[in-house]
Amino acid sequence: MELQDAMKWTEMQRAKRMNAMHASKKGASIWDFFSGLFSHETPQQTHRRPRRSAGGGSDPLSRRKPAKTIDFMDADYASERRAAERRQQYKIVREHMMKEDDGRLHAYGWSLPAAVDDPNDSTSIPVPVFCRPLMDMEPSLKIWCASGVMLRGGRSKDGGYIVGDSVFYSGSNSPNETTPPPDKSVDRLDFELRVALREAREMEMLAWESSSLLWVCSSNQGRSHVAIVDSNNPNSVIEAFPVCSAHLLCVSSVPGVRESDYSPGDEDWKSFVRGGGFVKDLPADVTEPEQFGAVEWTELRKLESDEDSTPTYCGPHQKPSPTRSRDFSVCETPVASTSDTQQGLNAVTEIVNETTDFTPEPREIKGGVVVKGYVLLEKYQDASVKGVFPAAAELKESHGALPSHIKDALSKYEGLSENMTALPTMWMGSQNEYIFIHSAVSDWRKCLRRIKMPDSVLCILHYKGRIFAALANGSIAVFHRERSGGWSESGFHTITVGRATSSVRSLSVVAGRIWAAYRNCIIVIDPKDLTVHKVFAAHPRRDSQVRHMQWIGDGVWISIRLDSTLRLYHAHTYTHLQDVDIEPYVTKMLGTNKLDFSYMRTTALLVSCRRLWIGTGTGVIISVPLTESNGTRVETKVSVQAAGEEVRGPGGLIRVYSDVNSERVTPGSFIPYCDMARAQLSFHGHKDSVKFFLAVPSIESEVKKEEAPESRKMLVVSGGDGYIDFRMGEEDDNLNEPCALRPRDMSHLIVWEVDTSLSRSS
Repeated sequence: MELQDAMKWTEMQRAKRMNAMHASKKGASIWDFFSGLFSHETPQQTHRRPRRSAGGGSDPLSRRKPAKTIDFMDADYASERRAAERRQQYKIVREHMMKEDDGRLHAYGWSLPAAVDDPNDSTSIPVPVFCRPLMDMEPSLKIWCASGVMLRGGRSKDGGYIVGDSVFYSGSNSPNETTPPPDKSVDRLDFELRVALREAREMEMLAWESSSLLWVCSSNQGRSHVAIVDSNNPNSVIEAFPVCSAHLLCVSSVPGVRESDYSPGDEDWKSFVRGGGFVKDLPADVTEPEQFGAVEWTELRKLESDEDSTPTYCGPHQKPSPTRSRDFSVCETPVASTSDTQQGLNAVTEIVNETTDFTPEPREIKGGVVVKGYVLLEKYQDASVKGVFPAAAELKESHGALPSHIKDALSKYEGLSENMTALPTMWMGSQNEYIFIHSAVSDWRKCLRRIKMPDSVLCILHYKGRIFAALANGSIAVFHRERSGGWSESGFHTITVGRATSSVRSLSVVAGRIWAAYRNCIIVIDPKDLTVHKVFAAHPRRDSQVRHMQWIGDGVWISIRLDSTLRLYHAHTYTHLQDVDIEPYVTKMLGTNKLDFSYMRTTALLVSCRRLWIGTGTGVIISVPLTESNGTRVETKVSVQAAGEEVRGPGGLIRVYSDVNSERVTPGSFIPYCDMARAQLSFHGHKDSVKFFLAVPSIESEVKKEEAPESRKMLVVSGGDGYIDFRMGEEDDNLNEPCALRPRDMSHLIVWEVDTSLSRSS
């Protein structure tokens, strides 16, 4: 995928140069030709090496090969040329920012629309809080993925379930509510609606259950590392440690065992094994119909580990991956100090905002010129970090640096070391086909279990006591818990959803189902019995792979790889509702079409606090408040059942969506439409693609909680390579040193703070 992205970018740059050369040649006249005939000077000609082919003919591919060799083999030349082009592009953007821009407001580092229909939607503008390099002493680290830490769930020593800060006891098979018999249809319908509403509310509040701890994965010098930071105070890294010798492609927080999880038991899982062929109307060329949806059981066997004492498991016919020597580094030159001391870049870029609340009042006009007040200030402050990888003896001291709310959350797990996988854990998937399980509550650097998978692990998702892992061979691995609450060591299931030549790129929970992205299709899976419920094409082109999926209300926003258009689908009827292209908006806001911003693609997507956060391949960040009405609708040829006709927004008393393939009913919510006229563009972004967005709750003082109990703050964290303020452009330090890595070229974390109401947060 990265090679395809690089090839497309190189082809676009070559096309720009060819167009420029063609335009310059048009200006030459016929007199230039005759002047060359009678000139005494020998014209300089560029001699090219003759290209030979075995057949003696001319191969178009061979003609293009030397140009590609220059672009890809000479990495230093290509990177220096691209950096020079980007610096020139940033100058153009900076000049455009200083000009008039159609009467938009500038506040808190955002470009906001001046005309707002609903004034309540502008009161919660994301306020930048922090911007800092990930690892000051490791400038060549490349950030990849991150996850918040869920410090919930688990079992005590006497078998009680840990819920919040308390422990509750209940029978093993005593649910809170009993399902009404089938003959009482009204009671059964009411029960199903209440269960669906409760589950939807739990998913909406899932972000608020997370702690403020972040596990950030990055790679350098053939090793992958994890840095643990507190999003409320990311001044320093709490702890950092190496994990493996390959890229960590995904990381996911898994809560401890809960009473609401699906009932465990290996004997029940063996009954899920089935063949394929039961799904009809498959999109073309997905896989063989007789194999699609097949569920197989893979038994795990324990290996004798020679490297360390980590328990390692793999399938009966698998072998451990060989030790690979990979170089992920970019530059080993230390970063020049930004202070008068001899320290490296131990600095935090703190974005300071004014204490006055922003209100969309009319701007002050002096002499016909609009005065724009930038209420963002930047300052560098030295922060002392002991080291990138603290020793094991310093572990206790690192825990001592934790904030009080994190200590309180971890205190309930003290002394519980018998069954660590029943407590909150962190799951990481690597490129070398391993899943690494670490504890989220104690001894973070110690790997509890290592599982060898059939292929690379691209995404990990937890839902009701089951782990779904998306693999690069077109299948999904499903892990389950044992009766003791820990994760089973006996084996896992694999669901075949496509050919082994393509990967399952993303997983998401949508209305009690698991949505899996395979190429241009979305496969809807029932997480309880592992059956494929629905398959539909989210994009007409087969090579347009679905990259991200975000569910809110009755809609799911998805992004397509190498595409600037976002698509909205109905969560229950699977109909196509809206298309949003962000390329015209970004091109208009940045003021030029000569940038490689035309190479616009969505690389990160998040829905939080009824906002759609969009991260692009060029580091531009957009936030759009979602609405319940849509002025333009998408014409679709998909037939919709009667229950799905009214999808324009909430109306009437209650809307219920029925499932034609089962007796399942789901209450309706709202359609999260997106209006780019209300979009907000951040002046703070990354120099390269935005790798991820995360939403974690902010920890407020007790005074603020008492003043506004229904209002809370959510922190949105973005991660990517480099940092750029589009109003200021590129800095000019260390330009004469081609190998020197400047401070703002390192991987950065940017944190925003969003005010939200608990009644509307999702």
